[in-house]
Amino acid sequence: MSTVRPERTYSGKPIALRRAERRAAFLEAGLTLYGDRGFARTSVSDICSTANLARSQFYTEFEDRETLLIGVHEQIETHVRAAVADAMDRLPSTSTLGDVVPVGIEALFYALGTDPRRARVCFVEMNGVSERVDHYRIRRKRVWADFFEMLVRAHIAHDYVPPGGYDVVTAAFTGAVGEVGQRWSQLEPRPPLTELVGVMTSIVGALVPPLARSRSDPPLDRPQ
Repeated sequence: MSTVRPERTYSGKPIALRRAERRAAFLEAGLTLYGDRGFARTSVSDICSTANLARSQFYTEFEDRETLLIGVHEQIETHVRAAVADAMDRLPSTSTLGDVVPVGIEALFYALGTDPRRARVCFVEMNGVSERVDHYRIRRKRVWADFFEMLVRAHIAHDYVPPGGYDVVTAAFTGAVGEVGQRWSQLEPRPPLTELVGVMTSIVGALVPPLARSRSDPPLDRPQ
């Protein structure tokens, strides 16, 4: 007969829960420091001080500052993907690509822009850190490129191929998101979100000509 071992606890809390709380505290500290002062100007000591945790606890959760940076970015991307998916799920089933694209772009930049730290981490601090971070960024761009291709095929035709092919078009799309997003995140004051959506929608329309002909309604206004 097997016995169930009691869950290990520390100071009245399950150890697994305490570890999850520590990891969350380090991620929040990373978002704050990388998003406010920048990756290069943040030390492990700074992170531990902000999280109110020990260096030994940091190295239990993360290999180094880069690993934390990737973890912070993954957390932001999870939030952004959920925001984009939710915005698209609320569209009518009859929506065209011209309806879907601006709504998705608006949701993406709104999810980032409501917290300036997220925008800085994604568009500024992830650039030029190391070869490892660059490889991670390339993989994440590929995910967004595949998502963009899926949208185009689903709303135009499964066998539709845009001028230049999907490799070129998706590279142009993800590159535009990164470059425009980086510039937008650094401007003071920032241009209104509606203007940014208009610029990005025009770019996508140039890459995928049928989009410009399929637009019906403008995206919903949001607080700037």
